[in-house]
Amino acid sequence: MATDAGKKAYVVAMVIQVIYTGMYVVSKAAFDGGMNTFVFIFYRQAAATLLLLPLAILLERRNAPPMSLWLFTKIFMYALLGNTVSMNLHNISLKYTSATGEWMKGTFLMLLANVTWSLWIVLQARLLKEYPNKLLATALQCLLSTVQSLALAAAVTAGGGEDMSAAWTLRLDVGLVAVAYSGFVVTGLGSVLGGALLVAGLYSVLWGKSKEQPAPPPLSAAPVSATTMKQGCDGSNARTGAMNKEDDDEVKPEEERRTKLDSQV
Repeated sequence: MATDAGKKAYVVAMVIQVIYTGMYVVSKAAFDGGMNTFVFIFYRQAAATLLLLPLAILLERRNAPPMSLWLFTKIFMYALLGNTVSMNLHNISLKYTSATGEWMKGTFLMLLANVTWSLWIVLQARLLKEYPNKLLATALQCLLSTVQSLALAAAVTAGGGEDMSAAWTLRLDVGLVAVAYSGFVVTGLGSVLGGALLVAGLYSVLWGKSKEQPAPPPLSAAPVSATTMKQGCDGSNARTGAMNKEDDDEVKPEEERRTKLDSQV
């Protein structure tokens, strides 16, 4: 059963990679068409929130554990690190490719995005131990990232002197396709599959550790040989004979005393 879970984890990992490959293609096409990267992240997270939040409330609201202020703060920081910062760094790096002549800047930003994303993945494993409702935790992170991305995109577009209506308007082009695909498929479905991958990987590790532990040796009774039985019987007979001899020694003086008394009478 654990082996099947391990196989499913590999299948889910491959499916996630295929999904992300499609995201890279449509996102790059949207950015080349003039879509603002920060506005794109906002729409992407908003689409994912619209998909995940109703599902999380419907499926996990009954068994959701209480959330403390400290846990909410950690989820807010995780959303900032893994969703808002990491995704924006990644999208900005797509603009600085080898064709633009600024490939070093793009490589550095991509590396930084991957580091923050990897750190976020590690933190997700810890979060699921503290708050096991993975769908609700993912939906909450998407919601918080939507608010964070909105503030960041508004500050960038206002400070950059861009036309606000042009920057925030979605048209029936590749930009809308990129938002829908990245929000509903990548962030929405990918988050669910990623949570399943974490759980399956955890069970696979536990199963592997259980197989590595050596089994205790079986308890076997010590064989009893005929010689041992003979020695035991001989010893028992010897002790019995010695006890009988002691009894005889105690009886003989008593009989002699009675014989003397009878002779005197």
